[in-house]
Amino acid sequence: MDYAIEKRQTESESSAVFVLEHQPRTCRAYPTDGEMSFDNIYVEVDGKAVAAPAWEAKQEDPACNSQATVVDSQTVKFTWSPTADAPTRGLSATAPQKWGNGTEFEAQDKSCTPDANCDGTGGFNCKQCGDSSLPAWSCKSGACCDGHTETSYAGGVICK
Repeated sequence: MDYAIEKRQTESESSAVFVLEHQPRTCRAYPTDGEMSFDNIYVEVDGKAVAAPAWEAKQEDPACNSQATVVDSQTVKFTWSPTADAPTRGLSATAPQKWGNGTEFEAQDKSCTPDANCDGTGGFNCKQCGDSSLPAWSCKSGACCDGHTETSYAGGVICK
């Protein structure tokens, strides 16, 4: 992948990062295989190959037992535990989801949290939850926040 330097920039771009970011509300939102890697990394500075980039693994408030590992100068690996029981630190049960927002998988094991003002505080993208005749995770039909589409799923309603 080529990276264009901005016209105002006068110095060479000589830093590169790989980041596992936007921790989900629950560890099950991560892919189930528990790992991903960047392989065959190739870096150039000023049009010249960097033979052995010196990567550094750093952690800042890791969740889900996540770990960054430098395998070698061409490989960086991230691992995590998708089955960890505890929610990620610092995120309450009503915090907006980072990944899987409005997906069937995410909705099934939660209770709907309405977002009356559609300001991201509810996490289910709906102004009202369904009544007791619907699953606990269901939004009320017709109550999706603007920009979200109502979808019927397993006897309930989700707003994607």
